[in-house]
Amino acid sequence: MTITHSTAPDGGTGPQTAPARATVPTRFLARHPRIVDFAVALGYLALLLPGLVHTAYFGSLPLWQVVLSIGATIAIGVALLFRRQHPVLVLVIVGILALAKTTAGGLLDAGAIPVALYAATAYVTARTAWLTFGATLVATTTVLGIASLSAGSIEVAATTLIISLSLQVIAGLVGVLIGLRRRYQDALVARALDARREREQRVELGRITERSTLSREMHDVVGHTLTAIINLSDGAEISFDSDPDLARLGIRRINEIARTALGETRTVVGALRSIDGAAPRTPQPDASRIPELLATAEAVGYNTTLTTDGEGVGDRSIQLSLYRIVQEAITNTMRHSKNATGIDVTISYAVASITVQIHDNGEQLPGAIGQNSDTHSRGQGLTGIHERAALSGGTATAGPAPGGGWHVTAILHTQTAQPS
Repeated sequence: MTITHSTAPDGGTGPQTAPARATVPTRFLARHPRIVDFAVALGYLALLLPGLVHTAYFGSLPLWQVVLSIGATIAIGVALLFRRQHPVLVLVIVGILALAKTTAGGLLDAGAIPVALYAATAYVTARTAWLTFGATLVATTTVLGIASLSAGSIEVAATTLIISLSLQVIAGLVGVLIGLRRRYQDALVARALDARREREQRVELGRITERSTLSREMHDVVGHTLTAIINLSDGAEISFDSDPDLARLGIRRINEIARTALGETRTVVGALRSIDGAAPRTPQPDASRIPELLATAEAVGYNTTLTTDGEGVGDRSIQLSLYRIVQEAITNTMRHSKNATGIDVTISYAVASITVQIHDNGEQLPGAIGQNSDTHSRGQGLTGIHERAALSGGTATAGPAPGGGWHVTAILHTQTAQPS
């Protein structure tokens, strides 16, 4: 049996990126970002606090300015510990304290705002990053400009403003680029995860489809075979004494049917094995073997006819579906049809479709929807017929025939089939 399991090729399912080369310290710091935050905060305090202490001890600034500058510096160092978790809030706090030190405290702190601005542009969305960047430059220019006008020292104020803005522009642009790279990498990771989930879903869907196909095949093989064997064995038992030759013929037919079914069963079971050669394989039946089904029905005692119109198709899946539909319909007649003596099969091949009709001449039960409609619909037989027709995009119907008896009609679409 050939079971086609369609999956999209792996190529094109997701981006293929080369693994980034990183040193051991870099990977360690990437896994422990809090260490970096502590290092930045401690580095900031280590650079500024000694100078402030020196100024407090030897300088000429008033005590309140020294206390303000030292307090603001320590507060900025503490705030920088949380620059990843709350980047914009930390930038606002650091900006207020740094500008207060520069304007009221009399000491230039040009490094605090750039450090906080880098985090506020690197760890937020692109829109927030650009808004924060622009707002920081405008606020710095406004505050320092007003302070310089009130102080009256244009040269010092201009130098302070140029240094502050230059450092902020550099830090902000670097932060924006780092944020863009981080978001791009996150998008690649998310795309790869989506592609992986999609592949897993396709594999699982293929497994479900394959299990459904194998279940349908086993139902058709076992159901038809057992029904034919039961009917033939009943006939052989009845004729054993009166007509031994007829009984022997029935037994030989049982043997042939059982051997054929054994080969098909091995094929289905072999599809479940993952090791090549674990089970012998035999070709799946096709439309050319439909006369064998009718021969089995004739051996049981039915009169059969087969009428075909047009040329067959070479699509193996369509031929298998056609064979299984006829097989299931004949099996239903053997099992459930009351007093049926004849089975007629008509197959019409068109350009893009195949129409197959199986009709028996059994009796209709009074008050029933159709001939033995309850028993005909019992089990998975008609469900399997509908499923096989649907596999090709076609349809199937079953019910009482207008002239009496029961009919099964299926239309299979063969858009890709070629004349054989």
